[in-house]
Amino acid sequence: MPSWVRRLPVALTALLVAALAFGAFSSTAEAQPSRVPGPVVVVGMPGLTWQNVDPHTTPSLWRLAGVGASGSMTARVDARLTCPVESWLTVNAGSRARMPTPEERGQAPSPTPTPTAADDAPPQCPQYPKTTKSNGIRTVDDWQAYRTVNANGEYGTRLGTLPATLRRYHQCVGASGPGALLASATPDGVVTDHRGPISDLPSIVRDCPLTFVDAGLHASPQQADSTLADTMAALPPDATVLVLGMSDRYDYAQMHVAIAHGPSLGEHPFEGRWLGSASTRRDDIMQLTDVTPTLLQLLGHGHAQTSAMVGTPLRAGDRYDSDVADVVDRLRGIDYANKVTRDLTPAFNIVLEVGQLVIYIVAAIGLRRRWSTPVQRRRVLRVVQVTALAGASVPAASFLANLVPWWYTGHPLPALIGICIMFVAAIMALALGGPWRNHLIGPPTIVAGTTGAVLGVDVLTGSHMQLSGLLGYPVVIGARFYGFGNIMFALFATGVMIFLAGLYHWLQRYLHRSVALATVLLLGVFAVLLDGWPAWGSDFGGVIGFLPGIVVFAMLLSGHRLNVRWLVAILASGIVAVTVIAYLDYLRPADQRSHLGRFVAQVIDGDAGGVITRKLGANLSILISNYGLSLLVVIGVLFLAFVLMRPVEWHAAALQRVFEQVPSFRAALLALLVTLVISTFVNDSGIAIPAAGMMVAIPLAVAASARAVADDLAVEAAAGAAETADGAAHEDAPSESTN
Repeated sequence: MPSWVRRLPVALTALLVAALAFGAFSSTAEAQPSRVPGPVVVVGMPGLTWQNVDPHTTPSLWRLAGVGASGSMTARVDARLTCPVESWLTVNAGSRARMPTPEERGQAPSPTPTPTAADDAPPQCPQYPKTTKSNGIRTVDDWQAYRTVNANGEYGTRLGTLPATLRRYHQCVGASGPGALLASATPDGVVTDHRGPISDLPSIVRDCPLTFVDAGLHASPQQADSTLADTMAALPPDATVLVLGMSDRYDYAQMHVAIAHGPSLGEHPFEGRWLGSASTRRDDIMQLTDVTPTLLQLLGHGHAQTSAMVGTPLRAGDRYDSDVADVVDRLRGIDYANKVTRDLTPAFNIVLEVGQLVIYIVAAIGLRRRWSTPVQRRRVLRVVQVTALAGASVPAASFLANLVPWWYTGHPLPALIGICIMFVAAIMALALGGPWRNHLIGPPTIVAGTTGAVLGVDVLTGSHMQLSGLLGYPVVIGARFYGFGNIMFALFATGVMIFLAGLYHWLQRYLHRSVALATVLLLGVFAVLLDGWPAWGSDFGGVIGFLPGIVVFAMLLSGHRLNVRWLVAILASGIVAVTVIAYLDYLRPADQRSHLGRFVAQVIDGDAGGVITRKLGANLSILISNYGLSLLVVIGVLFLAFVLMRPVEWHAAALQRVFEQVPSFRAALLALLVTLVISTFVNDSGIAIPAAGMMVAIPLAVAASARAVADDLAVEAAAGAAETADGAAHEDAPSESTN
C-alpha cells in the first residue's frame, strides 16, 4: 500500500483545517461598543402575526411597517406553544425560558384543558405571575421556582441576566404592564421601581435607557395597535422602538410581527428596510432569542452577551423595493408557507416511509422470482430499476419543488404532488437518457450526483430550498435556518458518496489509478468543507462522520484492509477537524459566529452540558415517538451491515454481481455506513440520519442490482441465440460425399 494512503487521515484533516483557517481569519475585528442616542423601548404584543396587520384595523402598525424595518419572528421557546410569560422571561434572560408547572411551584396540578377541534382555538396560557411588596421591595411570587426550573433545564437559563447587566452599569429598566414588569425582574426576583401606565412613559424613559411595554395578555390586534399609537406619542423622536409579536395565539406555532424603528448601531438605521439577524442569516427572519443581544448592543453593552445567549443583534438589510402592502404580503407568505408545509409534512413522511417499503417488496419479488419467460423477467427487472430510481429521486425533487411557490395555490397538495412528479421525471430523464444509461451504475450515479448537487448548490446560495421544505427545516421551530440539518446532511453525504463511486469507476478507465483516486478524494474533501464550513453547511456533527467516511472510502479503493486501530484513528481525524473548525469560528466576533463557535464558547463557560443532554434527549424522543422512522432505520442498517458485507451468504446474488463489476460501489456503501452510524451518535436528533440516507442508498442499490440481473439475462439470451444460430447453420451446411 502506498505510504501516502497511510498518512491520509492526517493529510485530509490538515487540508481541511488550513482551508477553514484561511476563511476564519478573514473576518473583521469587533468594533468598540457605543450606544444609540435615545431610549430603547420594546412593545410586546402577544400573539400578533402579520395576518393581523392591515391598514384599517391596525393603522399604526401598518404605518410603522412602512417606515421602519420589518421582519418575521419565530417566538419558539421549546417544543410546546410559546405563552406570553415564557416570552417575557426569555427576553429577561437572553435564552429560552419556561414557566414552571403548578407542581414545580408546590401547588395542586391544574385541570387538563378540554381538547378542542377548532384549529384556531386559543392556547391554554397561564396568567402573569403576581407580585408582592414587602419592606418596600416588590418581587415576583414563586420566583425561586422560576429560577430553579430554568437553571436546571436543558438550556441552563439564568433569569434576570438582562436587568442585572444594566444594573452593573448603574442603569435601570422601565416597565408598563404586567408582562413588562416580569421582563424587568432581577436574578433575585425584584421588579423595577420605574413602572406605570403609558401616560408615565415620558418620565420613565428619561430615567431608564430601556423600557418594556406590554400590550396585554389577551389584547386584540386593535387593542395592540392602540397601545402602539399611545406609546409612540409618548416617546422622544430619537427613540429606538422594537414592536414584537411575543407569543403564539392559536393552538399551532406561527411566525410573528417584528418591527424596528429608529437609530441602530448597524450599517443602516431601522428605516424602510428588511429586518433580520445573523443567527438566521435571513434578511427578513429573526428569533425571539435575538431580542436580548439586540438590546445589549443598542445600549452599548454588546460585549456583555454571554455564551448562553444564542441569538445575535438584529440588523437592517436592504431597502424595500415596494410599498408597505407588498412588504406585509411577503412577510405573511413566510407564515403561510410554514403553516401549509406543517400540515402536509406528516402525510408526506408517511408516503416516503410506505414508498420505501414498497420498493423493498418490489425488489424482493422482481429480483428473486423466476418469471415464466426471460422476456417477461427482463421487463419486470426494468420496472424494478425504474421504480427504485424514481424513489431515490423523490428527496431531491421535494427540495426543487420549493423553487415554485406551490403553497399559494388553491389546492397545495395536488400542486405539490404535480411539481414533485415533474422534477422526478426530469431527474429520471437525465439518468436514463444520457450515454451512461447503458452502464450498470450509470443511472444510480446520476441520481446520486443530482441529489448531492441540488443540496450543495442550495447551501452555497443561502439554503432557500431547504427553508420550510417538506424535508427541510420548519422556520417556526427555530432549530436551524441555514446550512445542513440532519436530513439534508444524510441525503447530501449519500449522494456524494455514491456519485464518487461511479466517478472513480469511470475515471480509472482513462487515468492512472492513483490519479483517479486523488481526484475523487479532492472532491470528497470539498464536500466535507461544504458541509462543515461555517459560512455554508455549518454542520458540527456531520464533519465528524463525513470525513471518516471519505477516508474509509479512499482506503477501501486503495485495497487497504480496515481494522479497529485504523477506524479509531479515522474517527479521531474527524473529531480533530471539527474541533479546529469550531475553535476558529469561535475566534470570530460573537455576532459573526455560527452555532459551531457558540458551542465552543459554551464549553469554555461551562454551559455545554445542557446542550449535550438536550441532543441526546432529542435522539431518544424521535426514536421512541416515530415508529415508521425507527423501522426504516432498523431495516436499512441491517441491509447495509449484513447484505452488503456478505451478499452471497445472505442470498443477494444480484448485488454481488454489482460488487464484482463495480468494486467502488461496495466501497462507497460501506464508507457511507461508517458515516451514517457515526453521525447518528454525534448529532442531535441523529436517529433521522440513517433513515434519510437509506432513503436514497437502498433504492440506488436495488436499481443497480436489477440492472445487473437484466444484463446477465441479456447475455444468456444472446448466448442462446448464438448457439441456436450455430446449430441451424450446421444443419443447413452440405454434407461431404463419400465414395
